[in-house]
Amino acid sequence: MIKESEFKNQVSFSKKQLAFYFTTQSNIISAVEKNETSNSEAEGWLDNELNSFLIMTTILRQFALATG
Repeated sequence: MIKESEFKNQVSFSKKQLAFYFTTQSNIISAVEKNETSNSEAEGWLDNELNSFLIMTTILRQFALATG
């Protein structure tokens, strides 16, 4: 009998490490290989876009802590 198990594997990244990790995903690799963008452009875009995401995540986390 096969049984499913659930587990968590939490990995921490700095913003720069997360942006670099995302550049290993197939959609970014494909765009770079097709010369639609460069790897450094993709990294810069990700770095910029992650700013908004991380700011919002921080605000939501602080709100959650404040409201208990």
